Amino acid sequence: LVYQHQQPIACAYFQTIRFHVGQTMPYTRLGKGHTLKEQFKNRMARAFKNVAEKWEVTLLVGGNAFLSCESSHHYFDPSKPEMGIKYLIQSAHEIARREKGISGILLKDFYHDTSPPVSLFTSAGFHPFQAEPNMLLQLRPEWHTFEDYLKAMTSKYRQRAKSAYKKSQALSTRQLQPEELRSHKGRMHQLFREVVKSDKFSLVEPGEDYFIRLQENMGDAFRVYGYFLEDELVAFISTMLSERHLEAHFIGYETSLNREMKIYQRILYDLVEKAIEMRVKTLSFGRTALEIKSCVGAEPRQMDIYLKLVNPFINRLAGPVMRSITTDEWEQRHPFK
Repeated sequence: LVYQHQQPIACAYFQTIRFHVGQTMPYTRLGKGHTLKEQFKNRMARAFKNVAEKWEVTLLVGGNAFLSCESSHHYFDPSKPEMGIKYLIQSAHEIARREKGISGILLKDFYHDTSPPVSLFTSAGFHPFQAEPNMLLQLRPEWHTFEDYLKAMTSKYRQRAKSAYKKSQALSTRQLQPEELRSHKGRMHQLFREVVKSDKFSLVEPGEDYFIRLQENMGDAFRVYGYFLEDELVAFISTMLSERHLEAHFIGYETSLNREMKIYQRILYDLVEKAIEMRVKTLSFGRTALEIKSCVGAEPRQMDIYLKLVNPFINRLAGPVMRSITTDEWEQRHPFK
């Protein structure tokens, strides 16, 4: 909390995590048709990423490392949003000086279209970079049922949805109760690890008791749905409900079954159906798998991230490298009429 004249005027939320620096550095090898300057920057980014993969640090994170949302701070006077950023940066610097072993500060997830001026961060020594965008589906008021949603699609994407359900019809699904979260926690962690191996951007990994603790603290606002094949758990998806916003949280599935049974696509469509039933306005699918999420109607909303390394010399070297980071190219689909 930040006080002025003994009154709270702002709050900031931080976590500390240990991770390998390379985990935050998506890298795409450039093909033909790029300038020598672009190719040189790309090679620099690749070399730095290779070194960074072996560099384990303690990072102070402004925001929630487990979520893709604006959660780092709140300034109580909405007419002066820039003051909230100044207090966030000030608080981060104070914590980094006070706590031993912190190698860098990561201020995460500011929506690009409403983000504060970049100069507020760069003037304090932070380097901006972009990870993959958050994929959001805006639910239309006329969607009262899942069938209404399907009718809004072109025939191509409507058939794709029906095909996913047909190929996954052997699966049964249900909301997991607290006792089931306990009995399946090892299997859920295994399924999560199957998915996270292919992620381009992953700061943290939840422990086996993570879902149990969330359910205990959030109640019905946090749900986990399990997918079973002949009584064996082969997939799960967790969700968080906040007012009229539903967020898809951690997911896990048996990757060896996914191609044949379209498990991942089935989960995405099920999330849409649940969002419609809950009458929420937006459904957040999170980062990764951007193209397939756009196939169900999600659209990208870019989020800015800022990094500052505590060592001034290394921080200066990091600037050109951070600016050269690129994310994978992908084709956005437009499934609605």
